[in-house]
Amino acid sequence: MNKKVLVLLVIVWCSVLSSCQRDDLCVPDELDFPRLVVVFVDARNQLVRKPVETLEVLEINDSILLPLNATGATRLTQVDSIAIPLRIDQSITQLEFIQRLSTNAVNRSPVDVNYIQEEQYVNRACGFIPEFNNLSLDRPDNPAMDEWITNFIIRTPDVTSNQDIHVEIRH
Repeated sequence: MNKKVLVLLVIVWCSVLSSCQRDDLCVPDELDFPRLVVVFVDARNQLVRKPVETLEVLEINDSILLPLNATGATRLTQVDSIAIPLRIDQSITQLEFIQRLSTNAVNRSPVDVNYIQEEQYVNRACGFIPEFNNLSLDRPDNPAMDEWITNFIIRTPDVTSNQDIHVEIRH
């Protein structure tokens, strides 16, 4: 009798496993929302990365400091690249790059990031993730700011991966 129950359980277990499809499971790696990857380079020599002494990035509309890396840190020191989340409820993210120097000076540079948001289908379990295409950057007119960013270059206009460099900021 016990052998019959065991065989029946094995058959039921195998049928359950075989009926589960890949689309029924959402692997967390598949939900990796793309972030805007920014590198900082020397304005005088664009071939050399130039770290920022202490950096914070403020999302102006919500007045919150954004996470700058995978651990969620909102302030980084001696950093030459960051990955910033973009807003998914608008086609613009208004940022303020804040450089804090050891002399207690604070320099701010506002930048508007414009894009067209599109939904990318992952699978049935995960649904859709956003992609940000046709990236453009603008400087809002703000003469009161002590800007430290001299200019920026868009390297990859479509933010679809965290592996690409999207923007190069020269300072």
